[in-house]
Amino acid sequence: MRLKIKLKPKVLKEALDFAEKRNKKEKRFGGKTYNDKHTALQAHSIGIIAEAAVASLFGLDFDKRVFEGSGDDGIDLTLPKVGICAIKCTTYSDNPYLRAEVRHHTDDIGVYVACYVNKDDLKDVWIIGWEYGVEVAKRKPRKLMRYGPWNYIIEEKDLRDPQELVKICKGM
Repeated sequence: MRLKIKLKPKVLKEALDFAEKRNKKEKRFGGKTYNDKHTALQAHSIGIIAEAAVASLFGLDFDKRVFEGSGDDGIDLTLPKVGICAIKCTTYSDNPYLRAEVRHHTDDIGVYVACYVNKDDLKDVWIIGWEYGVEVAKRKPRKLMRYGPWNYIIEEKDLRDPQELVKICKGM
């Protein structure tokens, strides 16, 4: 079911360079560090690499906007026939899942795409699966950590096949 995307060296470099631009806000706002498993720059890099991989699959460019006063506006890509795409990324290859924070979900999100990036080999990205935004929002929210945010969670086995999204977006 997983779909592997191999980033071209130029796209990988562009994504890593852009991660540094987004990470400049760390001094002012702090950084999302995944429970200290990654630096803020690594976290930005992993997320942007996933965005770049999905964008390249559909012949699009990844979002290069930097929001000075906040993280971003939640629009990672706009895909043909499905609209706004929110890309969620993990560095766990065993038992990965899609995790979408309830507070960041909007009805404008057409689809969520779950990706896996190997933090030790950033050029290879796997699309784990995807789901329509309206279906994600029907999930019972849960917390993964005692003081963490509420999340919609979908395990890999319950996600849609990435090839199905390719067919929908490319009109096949």
